[in-house]
Amino acid sequence: LKQPLIIIDADDLLKEPDRILKLWCEKMKIPWYEGITSWEASMPESWMKWPGWHEDAAKSTGFTRSPPPPSSGQLVTDTTNSDTTSEISSNNKKKAKKSHVLPLSDEHLKIIEECQQIYNKLFEQRLGIEKSNN
Repeated sequence: LKQPLIIIDADDLLKEPDRILKLWCEKMKIPWYEGITSWEASMPESWMKWPGWHEDAAKSTGFTRSPPPPSSGQLVTDTTNSDTTSEISSNNKKKAKKSHVLPLSDEHLKIIEECQQIYNKLFEQRLGIEKSNN
C-alpha cells in the first residue's frame, strides 16, 4: 500500500481517546467530530451470529480499561469446573469460573522477550508521542 504506518497504543487510546482519535483522523485525512469517542450501548444484529463474543462491546458506551494482565512468567487461564456450581435460583445453576496460574517454560519466556523487543520498536513509533529533534 506504500502508506505510512499508524500505530495506536491501547493504553494511550484509553487514557486520551479524544486526542488520539483526533490525531488518527488527521493522519487518515478524515473529519473529526465531537462525540466520536462515546456511543449508545447496543447489540447490532450482525453480532448475534456469535453469542457471547461481543457482550462487552454491546454494553459499552465509550473506551474503558480492562483488568491488568497477569504478572510476568505466568499464564492465567479461565476454566469452567463442572463440579463447582453456585445457585442462582431454585431452578437454575450457573457454573463458576476458576482461574489457574501456570508457569511458563524457558522457551516461552524467550519468545516473549523476542516479541517484547519488536513491540518496543513499534511503541517508539506510536501515534501521539512527542518526537524529539535530537
